[in-house]
Amino acid sequence: MIGEDLTTANLSGEIETKSINTENSDRDNRLRTQEFSYVEKHPKITFYSKAIKKIEGYNYVMVGDLTIRGITKE
Repeated sequence: MIGEDLTTANLSGEIETKSINTENSDRDNRLRTQEFSYVEKHPKITFYSKAIKKIEGYNYVMVGDLTIRGITKE
């Protein structure tokens, strides 16, 4: 990607909340409950980029919206 203008890129991604794996089954099961990710009602965590800013050299900062449990924050 050297030479390409990353500041014009749009990135997005999603994670199935039931796929979260911390290598601790007790913790993983608790993270899937209503108290945390609430897998049944919110099966995905999503991210949509809004801007990519070049800092210096090959360093960039991405700003976007992250949605977990139906709550979106920048």
